[in-house]
Amino acid sequence: MGLPDIQEMSVHDFCKRLESLQGEIPREWQVLDVRTREEHHYLGMIPGAMALPMHELPQRFTELDPDKETYLICQHGVRSLDAACYLDQLGFKKLTNLSEGMASWPGMLEKPSV
Repeated sequence: MGLPDIQEMSVHDFCKRLESLQGEIPREWQVLDVRTREEHHYLGMIPGAMALPMHELPQRFTELDPDKETYLICQHGVRSLDAACYLDQLGFKKLTNLSEGMASWPGMLEKPSV
């Protein structure tokens, strides 16, 4: 098995890309926030992102579409890279880690629905 083919994108570039799409996440994408539920609740999330804590990924990866462009984010970019490596091993091919994480997110935030 070779090295994972995971792209890196800064949160600033991703935010600009979203703004060019009027802030709407396209259907061809899935944006996964792999932080804990507590982080989602207290710190907010990118509007439209899916709350999928990293520790739930092994049980819930079947909820994801391996053919969609998948963007992963956490607080600083480390857990999201680990999650991207895990999904790469499962056959996901269009993976992008949002480096710098939510700690540097310049855009709007929303609180997750309960």
